[in-house]
Amino acid sequence: MAFTKLELPQRALSITPNAIVPPRGVIFGTVVFMAIFGFFAWLYTPNLVRDWMISQDPVVIQDARVSNGECTTRQGVFVSCSADVTYGARENPYNRHIELAFLDLHSGDYQVDVVVNRNDPGMATLSLGLDMLWSRTATLAVILFFLAVGGADYRRRQYPARAQSAACQHDARTAGPCAAAYCQYADKAWRHSG
Repeated sequence: MAFTKLELPQRALSITPNAIVPPRGVIFGTVVFMAIFGFFAWLYTPNLVRDWMISQDPVVIQDARVSNGECTTRQGVFVSCSADVTYGARENPYNRHIELAFLDLHSGDYQVDVVVNRNDPGMATLSLGLDMLWSRTATLAVILFFLAVGGADYRRRQYPARAQSAACQHDARTAGPCAAAYCQYADKAWRHSG
């Protein structure tokens, strides 16, 4: 963008304080995106890692009991399931609550078995969790990717002045002292707001 040649007064010029106001809510918005990202990672990653470990050496437990099992479908494809499982010796049983979330175009009931890791019987999941392991992994990866990209894009849209500041510095060298003073003020306002 070329500057128009303007006749400016020969006296010193000043810019009104707060003429360049940084966008409000950028820090709040960034924190919100980070909190949502962290929540999804905290909620789904441990169960997913557990199921990947179980899938390395799985054993189906025949005498396990599944109770309070239910699956809910949202938007036609997002399925979330939860169940309580009990297995092991009667005098020292394992009790686990299992939650799964994945994408599936399924209608009807799911049939499940309780599956444990052969080397660590304390780690249990449902056979449904292992059947949908790749779907669950891809779902979590896509959710986290879009949250990260959305957060970065939000921050970029809130601070377009940073890119303009570099262009301003370049144009100020050729436009004169008034433009240089404006660019210095804009750059200073940017640094204090970020």
